[in-house]
Amino acid sequence: PRGYEEGFLGAPFIPTSWIRALGSWNARLKKRKATLGLPVLCIWGADEDALNVSYSAGLLSRLFPALRSYTLPGMGHIVFDLGAGQELAIIKILEFLDSNY
Repeated sequence: PRGYEEGFLGAPFIPTSWIRALGSWNARLKKRKATLGLPVLCIWGADEDALNVSYSAGLLSRLFPALRSYTLPGMGHIVFDLGAGQELAIIKILEFLDSNY
C-alpha cells in the first residue's frame, strides 16, 4: 500500500489469508438482511485508495438504513493514521453519539 512505511500498518505486503478472509466476510455481508433502526456512522477518507467507496457505501446503506457517512478531506484509508485526521474524525464521532444517545 502507498505510504505504508509511515503508517502504523508497517508492512509492504498483505497476507493472502487476509484477502481470503475479506472475501468471505463480504460474501456473508451481501446475504444479511437490513438491520433496521441501528444508527451507524461511517467515516471515509476523501483520498481512499484501498477500497471501492461507492460499492462499500451502497452495501452498508442497504444493511443499515440509518447509516450516516462523513468524508474527511485530504485523508486516505486510515483516517487515524499519523494524527492527521484524528481531530475532525473525533468531532464527527462525538456529534454522532450526541445525536443518538
